[in-house]
Amino acid sequence: PHIASCIQSLMSQTHETEIIICTSTPSNYIQDLAEKFSLKVYVNPEKKGIASDWNFALRQAQTPYVTLAHQDDSYDADFVKCLISAAER
Repeated sequence: PHIASCIQSLMSQTHETEIIICTSTPSNYIQDLAEKFSLKVYVNPEKKGIASDWNFALRQAQTPYVTLAHQDDSYDADFVKCLISAAER
């Protein structure tokens, strides 16, 4: 039930980001959220656990920096801006 709030916190970043959804448990709920927020969904065909899911998500990313946001995470609006600033120092 927290996925929508997580997505909204990611979409509210002061530094523009690319957001995708990766899952190994596709559902109508996830698909509906993806459509609502105009996000791509990638489905991990392997059912090997959360580490496999995270590695799958990392492989789908097309950006130099990646945040693996879990469904109940929530991020301050300046999270990405601060993270990139620290990484580039």
